Amino acid sequence: MSGSSPARPRVNGPLRVGVVGTGFMGETHVAAWAAEGIRAVIHDVDSGRAATLAERYGAQVAATREELLGTVDVVDVCTPTHLHAEVAIAAARAGCHVICEKPMARTLADAEAMLTAARDAGVRLFVAHVVRFFPEYVAARAAVLN
Repeated sequence: MSGSSPARPRVNGPLRVGVVGTGFMGETHVAAWAAEGIRAVIHDVDSGRAATLAERYGAQVAATREELLGTVDVVDVCTPTHLHAEVAIAAARAGCHVICEKPMARTLADAEAMLTAARDAGVRLFVAHVVRFFPEYVAARAAVLN
């Protein structure tokens, strides 16, 4: 199955975002979602770290990844790189769109499996590589193109 619509219909109301991984990047992403007014659902293997982060940003903690996948529209993957494919594929199969921190995967095979899972589930897969929008990178690109 392919297409641009999610495998499960989105519930009317605010976007429901889950963040998996609460290390440095996870905290950065949870803070960014909170700044946008989105109360994330977070999960980490370190439940104490997840609870501390949730308290700081008004997030909700999911005790398991499966619990998180059942309650969100989008999964923001902020785990260590070697876990990106596992989490992204599970999220896609659960009908969630995926934002994955960079690098997307450690191997081409993992990246292709992630793309296939998203395509088969009819969800979108994004790589969170925003530095290309930073002014210095935009200027560098413009200089190269001119």
